[in-house]
Amino acid sequence: MTRSVSRSWRLSRIFYAIASKTYYGYAGKVKNERGRNALLMIYAPLSMIILFAFWGGFIVLGFAFVGYGFAIPHSTGTLNPFEAWYYSGVTFLTLGYGDIAPTNSLGRLIAVIEAATGLVFLASIISYLPVMYAAVQKREYPIILLDTKAGSEPTAYELLKRHAEHGALHSLRGLLEKYETWGAEMLEAYLSYPIIAFYRSQHDSQNWLKTTTAIMDACTIIEACYPATDEAGKRLKFQARATYAMLRHVIVDLAYVIKMPPAEDCTFRLAPEDFKRMLRDLNEAGLPVVGTYESICDSREMYEPYCVALGRGLLMDLPDWIPATNEKDNWEVAAWDGARHNSSEQ
Repeated sequence: MTRSVSRSWRLSRIFYAIASKTYYGYAGKVKNERGRNALLMIYAPLSMIILFAFWGGFIVLGFAFVGYGFAIPHSTGTLNPFEAWYYSGVTFLTLGYGDIAPTNSLGRLIAVIEAATGLVFLASIISYLPVMYAAVQKREYPIILLDTKAGSEPTAYELLKRHAEHGALHSLRGLLEKYETWGAEMLEAYLSYPIIAFYRSQHDSQNWLKTTTAIMDACTIIEACYPATDEAGKRLKFQARATYAMLRHVIVDLAYVIKMPPAEDCTFRLAPEDFKRMLRDLNEAGLPVVGTYESICDSREMYEPYCVALGRGLLMDLPDWIPATNEKDNWEVAAWDGARHNSSEQ
């Protein structure tokens, strides 16, 4: 479907309610980071394969029940339960062995319907996967592009500081506009295909949740602490508010769809003394920001509980407001020199 289905009881919802809790519960207990990341990386594609198998298996079983229940005569006589299941599978996959064939009109009609259903099922899978994987790839491009502007592990501090130090504040509005568009694309993709949220990024230090949170952190600082003294400043604050609204829409709706309610303990992300240090450093870099710790609390309370919940549920780390270490960006270090690449490549 191209939109979320409102029915509560359906196979995919039941399957993922059980699979996600079980699989992520086990992966979270793996202490080896490399092993844990490998497990998390294969969950989404593996779950899709298993779900397709369930769908196809239940369709085959359903047609087998129909044939057996109506006691449809076949060339070998009335089928027993195993023969009905075998004949249904052969017909669904259009193998056409011919060892068992219906002999009346009703049986032939059901066989044609099941064969057509099997063709449509296979065609749907073949067309579904490229669309979904294209959405995943489209999500990843803006994440990688943020590398040079906000660090390999993106933070609001680095994003604003780098723009201020290089006299590029005028381009900040255009960047936030791009991430507003990115947010709209993510919202559409997540509501249509929620499983996309479980697909991991190529680098563990960069993922969609870190990027979303870092951009919203930056928008919060701009909206609450950046004085709009001229037209450019007013346009920047307006764009920051629009980007913030779109990205919050993404995380709130996704948290609802995949059943991850907002967390309550979010104060650990930014301490008052870190906030003061951040404002001081940004002013020294050339970005005039003023404000109190309380001035950003209302905005933070609207998105941080959802980000924390998604981070815990998906086993994704959230970015710090201020980077804890001064590590080089991924593009500055080759893989054999210690770059932080996907664990499967290390």
